[in-house]
Amino acid sequence: MTTVEGGPKLLKKFRKFLKSQDAFGHKISLNYQNQPTFRSSVGGFMTIALRLLLLGYFLSNLVTVINRSQSAIVNSIYKKDLSFDDTSFNLTKNVFDMALFISYFGTDDGVQENIHTYFTANFYQIYFEDNPYTWGTGNDWVYMPIGLEICKEGRFLGENKTAKLINITGNYLCPEENFNLKLSGVNTADSWLTSNLFGNEFVYYTGRLEYTQIGTRELDAGWSLFSVEIDMDEGYVKTGRTVMTILDAFSIVGGLMGITFAFFQYFMEAIQEKLFMSSIISKIFYQTNPVDQEEGVHQLNSIGKMPQKQYIQNKLYQKARNTIENEFDIVRVIKTVRKVDLIFKTMFSKYQSFFIPILRNNVLSKNDIKLRDADFNIKEIQEIKKIDDNKLKIFISSLIMQSEKSKIDKRILKNLSDEYRQNISNKKLDLEKNKVGAQLKKNFLGNLASKLDTNLSLKKYNKEDEWSF
Repeated sequence: MTTVEGGPKLLKKFRKFLKSQDAFGHKISLNYQNQPTFRSSVGGFMTIALRLLLLGYFLSNLVTVINRSQSAIVNSIYKKDLSFDDTSFNLTKNVFDMALFISYFGTDDGVQENIHTYFTANFYQIYFEDNPYTWGTGNDWVYMPIGLEICKEGRFLGENKTAKLINITGNYLCPEENFNLKLSGVNTADSWLTSNLFGNEFVYYTGRLEYTQIGTRELDAGWSLFSVEIDMDEGYVKTGRTVMTILDAFSIVGGLMGITFAFFQYFMEAIQEKLFMSSIISKIFYQTNPVDQEEGVHQLNSIGKMPQKQYIQNKLYQKARNTIENEFDIVRVIKTVRKVDLIFKTMFSKYQSFFIPILRNNVLSKNDIKLRDADFNIKEIQEIKKIDDNKLKIFISSLIMQSEKSKIDKRILKNLSDEYRQNISNKKLDLEKNKVGAQLKKNFLGNLASKLDTNLSLKKYNKEDEWSF
């Protein structure tokens, strides 16, 4: 039994918690002329003008986005410690290429054609491998030879015309096509929407001559006559180029809109408050027409003084404003509601209070909301079903018998009768799903309508003959 009762309680607490987390609830506030805020022509003009200016500014930014005419370039330069940096770059034929040509500048004939007889060129990839058994000797350097071949078309990233123009193709020595050197780059975001999408990474390599060594060597020593090395540079240059995107345009215009609207709201606050008070004063208080002064009588304003007529108007305005501000006080509103509730309980009897919620003005008509006929007057019928037959008989009898003595009872009776006439004329009365309450209401409303139509005396009414419950 505890489990059965605990289930609904737990579900009720969960629903309560779920409702408390709702961040999209409908705002509840008082309205003035069907609007949550007071709106004036001055405020409408300022709002339209401000929106047009912001729209024009946004369109200008949108043109900039399409033309990509505005960009920002940022260069970042820093040093890397190559002793600990494990970043590696793979140089293949698809991203990198190089060639070698040995040229003879002497006057002897036939030397250039047979230059490879006198000189040998080798390509190596050299890297350092820590070997604990060599204690830092030359054996720690690993040489990996790279094969050479005569440069063909398709080298240097497909720049065939340029390679032929400078006589590389067919004359220079290039590494074999499957070479892979391990030795970073540019990030681009080619998107109009945002710079965080569709990023592309490019790697550019530049050469720098660190030093030149000139000297003589003994050929028998096995040393190379000269060498060209390609090494990682500790200098790292990062260049970032960004252009304006659509999200940037929205962000700029949104920030400007927040600032401008806050400024204009502060500027218009005093004006709107005076217009609001003037509108309420004109609708609540009666105002007498100002009497014009006789012709020839003029009031000369002295310095620092306002006209007598304007002074009186300002005093009246201030008095009316103080009155309205006091009526807006929440404590006053609560006290007024409590007084009205007390007056209602004092003036209306119990049976009269029962019929107030089901009067014509408190009921939604089918012609207004276009609901199903079976749902018509469902609220008041449910209220009737909650009351036992004897109590309902007493209420109806009291209402009928007191209708000639009490104007309130007569008006209640009249409203019930008019409601029934309207339903009969529309010929859409269908209350089959609520048999008990529907039949009760149909019986007493129908009899009351017939009595009012024939102008019979309510005193001669016999509820045993004409009323059936």
